[in-house]
Amino acid sequence: MDKETIEKRQERYLQVEKLIDEVVEMYYKDGCACQHPRFIQIAGIDCVDYNTAFVSWETELMIGRVGNQFSVKKLEPTESEYLEEWCCDHCGSVFQLSWSEFSPIVDRRVLKPIKMNIEPIGKEAQLPIPLHAGLYGHGYPSRSEISGVDLDSLSKYLLEND
Repeated sequence: MDKETIEKRQERYLQVEKLIDEVVEMYYKDGCACQHPRFIQIAGIDCVDYNTAFVSWETELMIGRVGNQFSVKKLEPTESEYLEEWCCDHCGSVFQLSWSEFSPIVDRRVLKPIKMNIEPIGKEAQLPIPLHAGLYGHGYPSRSEISGVDLDSLSKYLLEND
């Protein structure tokens, strides 16, 4: 990968990082992330569901930014995954965080709902899932499932201004 490509990826990552901060602030202004189907969609992007190995930068950023809003309990790991139970400090909804390492360059975290204790108020999730920072790994899903978009399109989607 050339220097220009690396710099462009870093720029996109930093743009999305700033956007995710804004989105998480919106979630917790009058409620919590659990109320937003698009949060659940982005936090739950799991390469295992697509039978390949990749990491979604939006997923990593989203999970990282909401982590302090959950109480965490470590679960017994499986042979291939580290597991935690995340309970929302605001509504009590329960999620499972899974972490796996597929190779020296690809590991993934995913946060999937187990028990929801709150009604959704956010807009419905849509396909294809829009990403700007994107995916990195050994294989990728079809563009009908996950698609690269510009920052403005991702912003409208996550801030529910579409």
